Amino acid sequence: MMHYRNKPVLLALLLLFRLLPEAGAVAAAPDRGGDAILVVHGHTRAVTRFAETLADALRTDLPGRTLRRLPGLPGADGLRQAGLLLLVGSEALEAYRNSKPAQDVPALALLVTRRRFERTWHTLSDRAHAHLTAIYIDQPPTRQFLLAVHAFPNRRRIGFLLTANTRPILPLLRRLAERTGRRLVVRERAPGDRLVPAAEGLFGACDVFLALPDPAVIDRTTLQPLLLTSYRYRIPVVAFNRAYVRAGATAAIYTPLDGLVEETRLILESLSSGAASGLPPPRYSTHFRVAVNRQVARSLGIALPEVDVLERAIHRWERENR
Repeated sequence: MMHYRNKPVLLALLLLFRLLPEAGAVAAAPDRGGDAILVVHGHTRAVTRFAETLADALRTDLPGRTLRRLPGLPGADGLRQAGLLLLVGSEALEAYRNSKPAQDVPALALLVTRRRFERTWHTLSDRAHAHLTAIYIDQPPTRQFLLAVHAFPNRRRIGFLLTANTRPILPLLRRLAERTGRRLVVRERAPGDRLVPAAEGLFGACDVFLALPDPAVIDRTTLQPLLLTSYRYRIPVVAFNRAYVRAGATAAIYTPLDGLVEETRLILESLSSGAASGLPPPRYSTHFRVAVNRQVARSLGIALPEVDVLERAIHRWERENR
């Protein structure tokens, strides 16, 4: 078992990444004439498939509620029948942002990142804030860091490329590094800096690379150059998306879609039973899973623990530090 220095409570740190800056803003419970649940989604295949799965599960578990799945927001007449909107994906969230009638309906956004949700949140009125919440699809950076700790126990220097997007989480990760006996290595990538030279400067000083969900560092065009450079420096990459593991990252922590369905079902069940008076604040999912690329790990000379061992270790650490 791993032992950590200074083991005080980290609940305040973890809560920092469960709430939006407007802490305490809670979506109101359905209070309109309509009571239908509208599962509103965009048109991409992955989003449509998830919306279908979600709608099927809710029809089974909430048989007394009217539920409709719609590829796009209805007009004002259709919205008057709605007691709750489930906004699946960025396209549905953007449609909500552009619809004043929709903003009078309590809404839960799904399959959107925290960054995407907050960008939308800051464009909305206080009235819309009172109705809108989310379960983010990305995992908190604390869990990604803990995966690096448990997957590579003998590698003490965990690094990432710092940009304006990730600067707000720097104090949090520094405290977490101290608590877990790690050294946080940071190299700044300013706008206009070439990625590979910036990454090379970091990889020469760290043992593990934390690929945070930062579009200024990692996207479809930069992923392969970043992974190839990390491989050349023999640095394992801990990512935030299972697809990145298939592309060559050593490990990733991600939100399972079945867990997201279950979490949504429990929220709606609490509302229907009266156990909850309103939707919860925007937050990360309580569910997570780990994916690893053993072929890449072997090529780096790393023996990875089993996935279930890693998941249990992260759960245990969070449980013991609340």
